[in-house]
Amino acid sequence: MVSVSGEAAVSVFSGRFEGRTAVVTGAASGIGRDVARRLSAEGARVSMWDLNAGALGAAAAEAGALDTQSVDIAAEDAVDAAMQRSLEALGGRLDILVASAGITGPNGALKDYAGNDWRKVFDVNVNGYCNRAAVRAMDRADYGRIVNVASVAGKEGNPNASAYSASKAAVIALTKSLGKESVLPDIGETRLMMVTFPPDSVMMSSDFDPAAAGAEYMARLPGLAERFEPESPGMHTTDTVDYGVLTEGEISLELDDGKVVALKPGDVVCRTGRGMPGETVGPGPQR
Repeated sequence: MVSVSGEAAVSVFSGRFEGRTAVVTGAASGIGRDVARRLSAEGARVSMWDLNAGALGAAAAEAGALDTQSVDIAAEDAVDAAMQRSLEALGGRLDILVASAGITGPNGALKDYAGNDWRKVFDVNVNGYCNRAAVRAMDRADYGRIVNVASVAGKEGNPNASAYSASKAAVIALTKSLGKESVLPDIGETRLMMVTFPPDSVMMSSDFDPAAAGAEYMARLPGLAERFEPESPGMHTTDTVDYGVLTEGEISLELDDGKVVALKPGDVVCRTGRGMPGETVGPGPQR
């Protein structure tokens, strides 16, 4: 158990984050400070970020953080430089980002809201510099977890807090967008997709535009579309274990041994490594 004077005790799972590294923004106070303390208590090596250098030092000493960075997260170059320094302090890799830094801005009616105040709220709360810097670092290890702290105000909208509410709605959208930049799951994770295959007659039509279809694949299947083999349409290789359940239509699928089977609704296919979706059968779409 961990307890702090005046605060309720919470359970600590010793070693849960052993060997992991983390950056926590807004770490000098509030949620960010408590998250940094918890990560550190459970074994993570933590770099704490905040604009308030004085409060940050005290919070880091209390948390036992490995590193601190006094940084303005609204400044793109400052974020990139701070991330580089944190990576050096954390041993060259980043596993976790908790983006907790944020401001409410002035309370007041929208008609009276000053442009500079509005921009400041969005610069601090929304601009994805921390997310971008973290993703670049995580890509090197092919692993990472990002938590962006939003608010119910981003879903419901608080009166006299239009900038804050709008910024938190943007944080929610940013998080959803980032999460969809790859449809392939990380180790231990699962992705669920509903895929509709058009009839083969669509792709055989003179009106079919391969370039447009390829662009749509890239937009809708990030991380997977890049693995399609140009010389073998639909063929792709991944490290995942894929389960396909046909819910509508019929698909003719060639197995590894050359045998062709007709899949009907309710049939399940499991594949690993290299595989292809098969050929559609009949005039309607298959799902």
